[in-house]
This record gives sequence, structure tokens and C-alpha cells, in this order.
Amino acid sequence: MEYPTRRAERALSRGQAEQILQKGEYGFLALRAPDGAAYGVPLNYVFSDRKIYLHGATQGKKIDCVNFDDRVSFTVVAHSRYVEGKFTTNYECAMAFGRARVSRDDEERRTALKTLCAKYSDEDPDGFIEKAFNRTAVIVIDVESVSGKANPAT
Repeated sequence: MEYPTRRAERALSRGQAEQILQKGEYGFLALRAPDGAAYGVPLNYVFSDRKIYLHGATQGKKIDCVNFDDRVSFTVVAHSRYVEGKFTTNYECAMAFGRARVSRDDEERRTALKTLCAKYSDEDPDGFIEKAFNRTAVIVIDVESVSGKANPAT
């Protein structure tokens, strides 16, 4: 079920929200744990072709959550700054909703890891990727919908 943005004047277009996903430094992945509890974790990521790529260990709570319930949300805050004297913040944020899966395709995993390395480092990633490949999982979020919101208050 989708909810409309309560402050419609702050809603961003899908394209604007996707730009925030494209340029963001990190995001927060929200999942549901096997015990039914909420679980959220901040992560580095790459957004490309309506997919969000994440990496991590091949075992652990994040993987267990994805395998339990593939429905996730991913939130990126591009910036947030308190506006002095106005009791508000200037911000831009985007949320992506979709289905997560642990990639089993080696080509997809290598491409995702190279793209992640290119975003966060100037170093040649090939040696690092091969060294860590067998102990690195890639989670792919197939994005179904995106929304965004901004308050340009100054």
C-alpha cells in the first residue's frame, strides 16, 4: 500500500528522487527479521538501472532478513541542515521500495562490486574483488517504486 506524501508541495518527481539515489553517499536499508522485528542498517550502495546494489558478508542478520522477507525499503538523505530560527530543516531525501535478493550470478556480482568500488575508491578494484569474492555477498534490490521529498527552507 502506497501512501501519498502528506506535504504534497514538498514531493519530488520520480526523476528527482532517482537523482538523489544516484548521488547519495550511503543509505539505510529497512528489513523485517525472522523474529518479526524491524531491522535497519546503514550501507554503502550503488543505484543503477532501477536496481540498488549492496555488499556484505555471506552470512548474518542482513542475509537472514532478505531470505525471510524480500520486501524492503531503502532511504537516502542527500543533505539535512537545521534552519536557525525557523524550527525546520532544509533537506532532500528519497525512498526506494522493492524486492531484495542475494545474487547468485557471478557476473552480476562482479559488475556490482566493480561499480561499488568505482563509486567509493580511485583504486583498481580487480585484485581486491578477486581476493574477497568468495566471502562477499551482493544484495540486489529490484526497485518497484521511488518517492522523494525536499524542503528548500532557508
